[in-house]
This record gives sequence, structure tokens and C-alpha cells, in this order.
Amino acid sequence: MPHLHTCSFKGGLRLNPLTLFTEVAGIQVDQPLDPESFKKRRQSVDNYEEGHTGSQKNFVWAQLDRVPLLDSAGIALKVAQITDAMYRSADQGQEIQIS
Repeated sequence: MPHLHTCSFKGGLRLNPLTLFTEVAGIQVDQPLDPESFKKRRQSVDNYEEGHTGSQKNFVWAQLDRVPLLDSAGIALKVAQITDAMYRSADQGQEIQIS
């Protein structure tokens, strides 16, 4: 069964075009992102990727002990925090920190 990693990340996103802004080893990085290419690459190398293509499939695969069960409540909370921070950032015109 694959192990899920967690990490601390500081950065930002531009939505159009989708671009990641962060710092790596003291160097400012702005990296365009292509979600479809990433998805195709993951599917080609990760035997467990299919178990994460939807909440129902994840639940079934987790019951079969093929993948870890996703923390959908935790994911929903993080999405709500990010969405709130995006609105506050746009309203205040400044970076908003998320803990």
C-alpha cells in the first residue's frame, strides 16, 4: 500500500495561466502547471492512481486494502480555507497566510 506524505508548502498560484510561485533553495520559481499532463504521468507510473479517481472508487479500493482511505472531510476543510483566503486576498490586495 502506498504511503501518503505530508509537507509544509509556501507559495502562490496564478489561475490564468495556471502558474505556481514559490521559492526553492533560495531561488524564486514561477512554474507553469498543466494538470492534464500531470494526471497522465501519474496514471502511467502509479498502480494506485485509479483508486483515487473518485470518492466512491477510493472507498471501495480502501475496503479492499489497495489504497489508503482519503480524508475527504480534511480535504473539504482545506479547500474551504484556501477559497476563503483567495477571497480575502483579493479584497485586501495582499497575501493571506493559511495555517
